Amino acid sequence: MSCVGRRRKPSRPNTPGHLETFRQLSAKERAKAIRLSLRESFDADELQTTWQKFQNASRRLALLTRLPLLWLIAVTPFAIVALGPLRTWPYLLGGLFASSLIVSIAFVRVHRRQLPAAADRWLHAVSMTLFPIASIRAVDRISKERVAGFNPLTVIAVFCGEDDADPLLRRCGFDLDRADAPAGEPAVASCREWYRAQKRAAFTELLKALQRNPFSEPAKSDETVALYCPRCHSQFEDGITDCADCEAVALVPFEERKRA
Repeated sequence: MSCVGRRRKPSRPNTPGHLETFRQLSAKERAKAIRLSLRESFDADELQTTWQKFQNASRRLALLTRLPLLWLIAVTPFAIVALGPLRTWPYLLGGLFASSLIVSIAFVRVHRRQLPAAADRWLHAVSMTLFPIASIRAVDRISKERVAGFNPLTVIAVFCGEDDADPLLRRCGFDLDRADAPAGEPAVASCREWYRAQKRAAFTELLKALQRNPFSEPAKSDETVALYCPRCHSQFEDGITDCADCEAVALVPFEERKRA
């Protein structure tokens, strides 16, 4: 099930001109564009589709990035031990350059297909040709840019397990819900609060799509605890009112105590 339903998807908001595009719209159209952009950045289905397509497109590149590594850790030590460094170093250096060049060429092809508007393609290609460490990490150069248009919380929720992702999702979601009223000019404060409301709605849609609830009550660590922090899930004995780690967050009693 999609986070926000089926819709026409404009270009991913990961370019410097995106805010300029918003500015040129009318107030009504700007609100729609910002709302759609936020929902797309929290779209778990689109992230999974984007990542799967990237994995398929970069499979050959991922295999080629092993060439410089194998040359460094296998061919080079064997040649030096067997034939000596003085006789082999020109060939070893040439082979390392050739393997990095092969990766660089493959990188340019994948990068052109995956990120046609990117401007730093050749800079990365040159660095990979000259520095084997860069060529070994060629896939990472593209993967980070492919997910850059998605909200970090979406990336965490999709790629990390619940035990690792839920604490951060809970903290950020809690902070979104209890954000202080914005200060300053009324018009500016109103815009900020509207944006927060749209972000909260998009975050809620993300959790619904993934069928996750990081805010559910934690299991008791032992029978002596009576309250827990709704933000970090630290647990406390009776008599404590505020969390020691989260600023000004009131503790919540466990459900069994509420019923009692």
